[in-house]
Amino acid sequence: MSNYDVVVFGTVNPDIVVYPSEGIKLAYSCLSISLKRAIRPAGPGGYAAITFARLGLRTCSIDAVGKGVFGRYIKEELERFGVDTKHMIPYSGEEMFTISIVDEKGEGGTMIAAPPSEPIFNSFQEMIYFFKNIPQGTIFYLGHWFWPYLNLVREKNIPKYEILHTIKQNGFLIALDINYKAKENPNQNEVVMLKKALEYVDVLLPNVRDAKIIAKLNSIEDIATSLLELGPKIVGIKLGKKGSYIASKRGNVYVPSFNVKVEDTTGAGDVFGAAFTYGWLKGWDVDKIGKFANAVAAIFISNSKLDKKFPTFNQVNEFLKLRDCQLKT
Repeated sequence: MSNYDVVVFGTVNPDIVVYPSEGIKLAYSCLSISLKRAIRPAGPGGYAAITFARLGLRTCSIDAVGKGVFGRYIKEELERFGVDTKHMIPYSGEEMFTISIVDEKGEGGTMIAAPPSEPIFNSFQEMIYFFKNIPQGTIFYLGHWFWPYLNLVREKNIPKYEILHTIKQNGFLIALDINYKAKENPNQNEVVMLKKALEYVDVLLPNVRDAKIIAKLNSIEDIATSLLELGPKIVGIKLGKKGSYIASKRGNVYVPSFNVKVEDTTGAGDVFGAAFTYGWLKGWDVDKIGKFANAVAAIFISNSKLDKKFPTFNQVNEFLKLRDCQLKT
């Protein structure tokens, strides 16, 4: 029996979320702009790990975490939601945090305020050794590809697809959220390595930009077909407020999003990816997977309070029941 249902890697950091101004107020004889703020455990790895744990999966995070106040906060919050943190990598460099600016429509744009000051791994061999010895689990969830701007390893132009090959050899299923965040498109060598890695991926979770970077096509249907041909068993393309498009050998389907009052979209794609992977692990059909993942994301974006953003399975089912599409376990 596997130690965990899911092992998650994908950067974890505190996210300082700043909401629209609540107006100008007088404080200590000075005028000040009143801003609503929140801090929460974030990053693709953080959002995904909490989502899995809240849905009832035995979840382990193997992300790097600092030794300072931010690191302690991250571990305490992950553990509070049921994520096992004992395998996280102690990181001695300057801790990363992000600031997310939310506009009046609830759309969140993330500004990296402090990127990692030192690589997590000193060499590619060290990186391979680490992933060769990760805790046993059913599925490995990679919250982002190994993009250079994440400063994961010192060496350049390394065969990153070998990392997924190593993980696959350990008996894992693999889910990958490509999660490319840089303004400029990646160089061609990075794209080639990513495409080569897809032969080891079972669940692929790109957004539209990610998908077009790989497939170099415009039609969502053509893109999904092209991505399936590279190796994944199922592809879930995130379409933002339009919903999602899912393709597998069992069929293709467009699943519209749910209409909710948006509070904050920051992290919605990461939560969607985890919920999508949960549904796939349960063996559901593509339509059921899509509705479930869209529902989890809808609950997430319609709440600003941390404890209400990550639903349990029963809470998702209640949300769907109100919309005449209740699920069964």
